[in-house]
Amino acid sequence: MAKRGRTPHQGGDLFQIFPDLPWYRRRNAAEQVERVRRQVRLTQARAGENIRRQREATERMRTLIAGQIRQRRRR
Repeated sequence: MAKRGRTPHQGGDLFQIFPDLPWYRRRNAAEQVERVRRQVRLTQARAGENIRRQREATERMRTLIAGQIRQRRRR
Protein backbone atom coordinates (compact mmCIF):
# COMPACT_ATOMS: atom_id res chain seq x y z
CA MET A 1 0.00 0.00 0.00
CA ALA A 2 1.32 3.42 -0.91
CA LYS A 3 2.04 5.88 1.85
CA ARG A 4 -0.14 8.98 1.77
CA GLY A 5 1.52 12.31 1.37
CA ARG A 6 0.97 15.04 3.92
CA THR A 7 -2.10 17.11 3.15
CA PRO A 8 -2.49 20.74 4.21
CA HIS A 9 -5.34 20.00 6.62
CA GLN A 10 -3.22 17.64 8.70
CA GLY A 11 -1.52 20.16 10.96
CA GLY A 12 0.19 22.16 8.24
CA ASP A 13 1.20 25.74 8.98
CA LEU A 14 -1.32 27.97 7.22
CA PHE A 15 1.30 30.68 6.75
CA GLN A 16 3.42 28.23 4.79
CA ILE A 17 0.46 27.00 2.77
CA PHE A 18 -0.94 30.51 2.16
CA PRO A 19 1.97 32.97 2.34
CA ASP A 20 -0.31 35.92 1.48
CA LEU A 21 -2.33 35.59 4.70
CA PRO A 22 -2.11 38.63 6.95
CA TRP A 23 0.05 37.91 9.96
CA TYR A 24 -1.69 38.09 13.34
CA ARG A 25 0.66 39.17 16.09
CA ARG A 26 0.07 37.35 19.34
CA ARG A 27 -0.20 39.62 22.36
CA ASN A 28 1.42 38.89 25.67
CA ALA A 29 -0.65 38.79 28.87
CA ALA A 30 0.02 42.43 29.81
CA GLU A 31 -1.11 43.64 26.37
CA GLN A 32 -4.26 41.53 26.57
CA VAL A 33 -5.11 42.92 30.02
CA GLU A 34 -4.55 46.50 28.85
CA ARG A 35 -6.70 45.89 25.77
CA VAL A 36 -9.56 44.55 27.90
CA ARG A 37 -9.23 47.44 30.36
CA ARG A 38 -9.36 49.92 27.47
CA GLN A 39 -12.51 48.22 26.17
CA VAL A 40 -14.05 48.41 29.65
CA ARG A 41 -13.27 52.13 29.94
CA LEU A 42 -14.80 52.83 26.53
CA THR A 43 -17.89 50.78 27.36
CA GLN A 44 -18.30 52.54 30.71
CA ALA A 45 -18.00 55.95 29.07
CA ARG A 46 -20.54 55.02 26.40
CA ALA A 47 -22.91 53.58 29.03
CA GLY A 48 -22.58 56.73 31.15
CA GLU A 49 -23.48 58.90 28.17
CA ASN A 50 -26.45 56.69 27.31
CA ILE A 51 -27.72 56.82 30.91
CA ARG A 52 -27.40 60.61 30.97
CA ARG A 53 -29.37 60.96 27.71
CA GLN A 54 -32.02 58.53 28.92
CA ARG A 55 -32.46 60.45 32.19
CA GLU A 56 -32.79 63.73 30.30
CA ALA A 57 -35.42 62.22 28.00
CA THR A 58 -37.31 60.84 30.98
CA GLU A 59 -37.27 64.22 32.68
CA ARG A 60 -38.53 65.93 29.51
CA MET A 61 -41.41 63.46 29.28
CA ARG A 62 -42.28 63.93 32.97
CA THR A 63 -42.34 67.70 32.47
CA LEU A 64 -44.50 67.36 29.35
CA ILE A 65 -46.97 65.00 31.03
CA ALA A 66 -47.14 67.16 34.17
CA GLY A 67 -47.95 70.18 31.97
CA GLN A 68 -50.70 68.28 30.20
CA ILE A 69 -52.19 67.15 33.50
CA ARG A 70 -52.19 70.74 34.81
CA GLN A 71 -53.95 71.93 31.62
CA ARG A 72 -56.68 69.28 31.97
CA ARG A 73 -57.28 70.20 35.60
CA ARG A 74 -57.75 73.86 34.63
CA ARG A 75 -60.55 73.05 32.18
